[in-house]
Amino acid sequence: MKNATSVHDGNALLTIAELATRFSLPESTARYYCKRFLDYLPHVGEGKRRRYRSGAAAVFAVILEEMRKNKNAMAVEAVLSSSFPKNIDVVSGKSQAQQQSNNLAISPAVMPQAGVDAARFLALMEQQSVAMASIASALNSINTREEVIRELGQTLKEREKELAELRQEVERVRVMQGESEKLHQQDLDQMRKWLGRIASEQGQSK
Repeated sequence: MKNATSVHDGNALLTIAELATRFSLPESTARYYCKRFLDYLPHVGEGKRRRYRSGAAAVFAVILEEMRKNKNAMAVEAVLSSSFPKNIDVVSGKSQAQQQSNNLAISPAVMPQAGVDAARFLALMEQQSVAMASIASALNSINTREEVIRELGQTLKEREKELAELRQEVERVRVMQGESEKLHQQDLDQMRKWLGRIASEQGQSK
């Protein structure tokens, strides 16, 4: 059973599941947002041990609001960068400079070589940034479609269940109707016999 104070305590550390519950989201969607916008969500720990500080809820609210405006992940990140500072994971022991170095790391294919001027290098970096933005947008679109597919699948299961129950009800009505017709026919046959006897007795009495 979840601790009821864990969501409201200002000093509490939240899990992805608790964030998902607070904002009525599928846990898979909350996990994607936490991973995509991790730099702006105050947290401690790494991997499965990562927990989010209470201040992450405010950042999460902005993420949801911007995503509902049909903005892509890059646009949402721009809004976050203008409203919230990037955070430092105090448990991992990494410095902010190390984290920024990791975030800005580029592949050897675009590293500047001798004779390549600064303008060309900056252009290559810009191309890589555009490519990463396109990938992030595509991932976000795929995630949204997967959520829609899951919801449609759930709706289909519910409709199939309702249809099966309706078929069972129709079959019960058919059985009841058959039994009712059988009883009705038996009553008619019995009535005919009684009427026949009465007619016979009246004829004999005359």
